[in-house]
Amino acid sequence: MGSALVCEEFRGLADGLELAHSFVFNPQRAVVNFDCSAMWFKDSRHVVETFNVDAVLYLKPDFQDKLPDYRHWQIQLGRRFRSLKVGFWIRIFGQSDSRSHREKQVCLAKRFEGCVKTDPRFQVVSPVTLGLVTFCLKDKGNEVNEALLKRINDGGIIHMVPAKINNLYFLRTQNWEELKASLRLMLPWMQIYDNSKYGRWMVKYWLELSNLPEERTAYMRDGLFSQSITVHRNSRRNFSNPPPVIGDNTDKFTKSEAIENKAMASIIALAEAHDDKFNIINVMEYRVTDEYLLKPANKSRDTSQDNFTMAVSKELRGHKVDISEPPPAVQRQASRRPATRSPTETFLIGYPSSSISGSQLPTNRQAFQYFLHLQSLPENTGNPKHQDLANETVEAIIPFWQMARIKTMTKYNAAQHFMTLHKKHRDLARNKGRTGDPGGKRSAFVLELDSLFDIGASDAIQEIERNRLLPREKKDKDIRFYQDQKTERKAHMSGHDKIFESRSQQQAERAARLQQREEQDMNLSQNFYNFSAATQRRTAADVSIWANPTDSEGNAEDMDYQQPRPGCSHHQDTVTLTFPRRVMECVDICSTADRLGLSDNQVTALVSATLKAGVADLDKFVISTSTTRRNRMLTRYHISQEYMAAFSEDPPKYAALHWDGKMLRDVLGSDPGTTSETLAVLVSGPPAYPEGKLLGVPVIDSSTGTAQAEASMDLLEAWGLTGVITALVFDTTASNSGVHRGAAKLLEQQLDRKVFYLACRHHILEVLVGAVWENLFGKVKSPENPWFKHFKDVWTDLTTDNPTTLSIRQKWLNKKKKECKEILQEILRWEKPPRADYREMAELTLIVLGDTPPRGIHWSRPGAIHQARWMARNLYSMKMFMFAEQLEYDEETVVKLERLNLFLGLFYTPMWMSSTLAADAPANDLQFMKDMMKFKRTDPEIAQAVLQKLENHKWYLTQEVVPFALFGSRLSDKEKQDIAAKLHATEKPDSFRRGKPMFPQVTAKTTLADLVGPESHLLLDTLGIEYDWLLQPVATWPRSDDYSKALEYVSNVKVVNDIAERGVKMMTDFANIITRDSQQKQYFLQTVEYNRERFDSFKKQTLKK
Repeated sequence: MGSALVCEEFRGLADGLELAHSFVFNPQRAVVNFDCSAMWFKDSRHVVETFNVDAVLYLKPDFQDKLPDYRHWQIQLGRRFRSLKVGFWIRIFGQSDSRSHREKQVCLAKRFEGCVKTDPRFQVVSPVTLGLVTFCLKDKGNEVNEALLKRINDGGIIHMVPAKINNLYFLRTQNWEELKASLRLMLPWMQIYDNSKYGRWMVKYWLELSNLPEERTAYMRDGLFSQSITVHRNSRRNFSNPPPVIGDNTDKFTKSEAIENKAMASIIALAEAHDDKFNIINVMEYRVTDEYLLKPANKSRDTSQDNFTMAVSKELRGHKVDISEPPPAVQRQASRRPATRSPTETFLIGYPSSSISGSQLPTNRQAFQYFLHLQSLPENTGNPKHQDLANETVEAIIPFWQMARIKTMTKYNAAQHFMTLHKKHRDLARNKGRTGDPGGKRSAFVLELDSLFDIGASDAIQEIERNRLLPREKKDKDIRFYQDQKTERKAHMSGHDKIFESRSQQQAERAARLQQREEQDMNLSQNFYNFSAATQRRTAADVSIWANPTDSEGNAEDMDYQQPRPGCSHHQDTVTLTFPRRVMECVDICSTADRLGLSDNQVTALVSATLKAGVADLDKFVISTSTTRRNRMLTRYHISQEYMAAFSEDPPKYAALHWDGKMLRDVLGSDPGTTSETLAVLVSGPPAYPEGKLLGVPVIDSSTGTAQAEASMDLLEAWGLTGVITALVFDTTASNSGVHRGAAKLLEQQLDRKVFYLACRHHILEVLVGAVWENLFGKVKSPENPWFKHFKDVWTDLTTDNPTTLSIRQKWLNKKKKECKEILQEILRWEKPPRADYREMAELTLIVLGDTPPRGIHWSRPGAIHQARWMARNLYSMKMFMFAEQLEYDEETVVKLERLNLFLGLFYTPMWMSSTLAADAPANDLQFMKDMMKFKRTDPEIAQAVLQKLENHKWYLTQEVVPFALFGSRLSDKEKQDIAAKLHATEKPDSFRRGKPMFPQVTAKTTLADLVGPESHLLLDTLGIEYDWLLQPVATWPRSDDYSKALEYVSNVKVVNDIAERGVKMMTDFANIITRDSQQKQYFLQTVEYNRERFDSFKKQTLKK
């Protein structure tokens, strides 16, 4: 019983085991193949003392060292080796495979028991529970059963043991064969059934057949001989008088028929190959309905798929079996009974079809039938690739979709979609000889065959909405038609839309005219340069030299030439520009070149080419590589100084300091290849710098908190900002948040006042989801997650039509699901939607929760797989769960992904999407902790892992930050009033405690008002506002200037360190280009930031500024 307890369904047998003092079980029959007993004792001391054979002092004889002690003449490793073997077995198979192995053994025993029950001559003594089958002959007496056991064991093929209860003698057997279980399952039953002198050879040949490679016996599955097949020698009579059973000469065999024709033919062929020993005359009645048995093998057919031919053609005992012609016995049977099915009919699909017709979008069955037709063509009989035939099938189907005006996926993806269906059919066809429909797979596939062969693009409906040629009515009609084809399939296409075709033709004509115009423009440009010699003298007329107008030498006579522009006479062919003579002094040119990372040579070449395009004389301009370098350096310096002066004149009144570091490799310095710690330091604060301002990127000696604090303080002093810093925003690393030597604590000491500690909420959430992932899948030690890498590699092979969604049953979780869907739908409908990766996570969450995003289902290609990427675990985990069936994950992995997605979808994603809101942070964190406490009843492992991490990250539940909730939208007026009353009633301390804030204890009944304390006065004290408004009703607070001032601060203060992340990204992008000088590198980054502020994109409207 012990080994069966690994299966959850058998653990009820161990009820009360916790009360036992010892437990012993034998894994040798169910787990390992050697004698072994596993023992457990609650207190092993008494056992060791009892069985210890080492001589104690009073038992040591005087001659112990003089005579040999044979106990030591061998290596005592038996028990150790067996323990190691069992241990390695457990490590190799693991919990999941061990459970599957044990369940398979019980399943085999159940099937063997079923064979016994189907035979009226035998009876089952006790029902199968864990794998032991007990049976005997009915009413034959103990002597007959003893004779049966002796004959079976004398055969040497299998071994059974007897037992006797209440004077009933019966046989016991266990079938623990793991490999070839489906083939060897019937060996004991055949040996028992065929217990006379007849047909003994059949078991031997069945053993030989079972030794064939697995891929050659794919058609032989469980239940192949659920009714026995017995072949007799030297008998030309029917089985009305079969051989007798031992102890009874009167019982008749029941006629049985072959369940699988191919397997029957294999045995016949094997017997014919040994006709020198066996003469096969008659076989129990069976159906001759398979095309393999009705006609010789067709040389043009695809023999690679003919498992039957490969199996029975295997050389056995030196005889080569050739079944190009059926065996004589099969020919005789075939001549007696005609075929009942056409040889061209395909299992479940039907007959091939040479065309696809109809007024609806084709179904999966139509696609299959056309595929089979292509496969049967003479030119395709040379074993063509199925992928090529799938491509041809898709090409025949796409016109139907074009007629319906529905955008399709790429031809490759559509073909892959068909190949997925083809694989399903191939798997089912292997078991077509089985009776019944185990698991309902056949019926499900038949329903799928008659549904739409859906090759619509993921944005097909959006594409219809964007079609400007269609009126609203026709768009709605097309969308309804597409949705109908995927469900009830009642709608039909009525033919070609003449209005749409007319508009499409007009659009095509316009496109042709535009193409013609572009070709004319190209010809015009070519002609223009062909006549460049004639227009060289027009330099002064076309390009005015702003610095020295007297240098112009234009000649008006040369303006007579002008290449006509057909069809566009109202457009000018040339534009007159004015360039400064010292063109490289232009600030926009230099700053844009820095932003693009262009070298001095590249900038010089690009500007020169631009001037030459206007037929300018470069000798009139001051331009060279050295001039470009000097002007760029001067421009960087001026921009940096102007930046610093402007910042000093109007600094933010309340600023937050951000910093983050990274190891960068120096390839331009004096020692190329070395790495150094580089720190990005920025500040943020309204009104001028809500999204941050870079102060500098100094190189520091180490990544310690001391080094980071000193470098950050130097920059604050250089920019004159030490007096305006009210908050520190940082990642939650030990070097930043350490109690004694953390950078935040050291900065606070140097600033000489209490400031807010605002740990990056994105970083906190990444720590939480990392703990959940590690709890489920283990720690990933490599920089890239191998799970994500595999998923990214196979993404293009997946079909995204039918993603798996979560099934939630608990009432409170369904309530959370509804809340989450409402929040995400609202966020995705914002006028300015979130950035791409945030939007993707919100949309994936809606899909996994069974909802549809506002813009429809849209799949993005998998992105970066390194662990430093934000949200990588979220995005990949959701997609892995939704397509787990196609990825063929084992059941344990699917369950883990489902658990992870339940946490992500209901709790994590809403937290992430609202993580930037400082005012809602306290309420969100408190509710999140309470949800995790409640979630422990659903998934204690995940909830405990999250709560354990949260104990070290309750930054926004501290006394200092809790008052932020007064300005949020998560609390009711009563909750805000309670916080305000508690704050007003708490005495303000003489000085605030500096250093890392104290984290409170939180229970399921804790409220934010309970977390208010003396340190909660920090917000109002920092802003210098009064307390009177706290005693007023919440509805009147917006009328107070003090409340408005605090609201503006809390609404703008940053609680995520994305600003520093962007600084690190810019620092990394420009680490080893353009300049080696450290001071120039600082100026360079200031110039890049200046250009990005001026031109936030490269659109024409933006560049016109």
